[in-house]
Amino acid sequence: DKKYTDYYKLFYIKEKENKGGGYRKGDKYTVCFNPSMNDEGPVHELLHALELSHTFDGYSPNTLFTYKKSDTDNIMDYVDGDFQKTTNHTNKSLYHWQWQIINPKIR
Repeated sequence: DKKYTDYYKLFYIKEKENKGGGYRKGDKYTVCFNPSMNDEGPVHELLHALELSHTFDGYSPNTLFTYKKSDTDNIMDYVDGDFQKTTNHTNKSLYHWQWQIINPKIR
């Protein structure tokens, strides 16, 4: 059935996975693991599917600016090196240049 071909698929599996909180496979397929993942985790992984990279990676063509890791409230940053940790600090923002990347991909 090709009805959902143009949709993004997000699978949330409440099981511990040793490689991290989630991953993206292909353009529109995202899997999130870990029962302790906070509210930002699935959004972070979905934004990877929309071709956003971490704000600290410094080498992706879609990272127009590079910031120090764990130093922003951007949802594509990590909190204390692990965005899944539950802390008082939440990552909830996107920068204007990130919106410019993802807006054409949203229907």
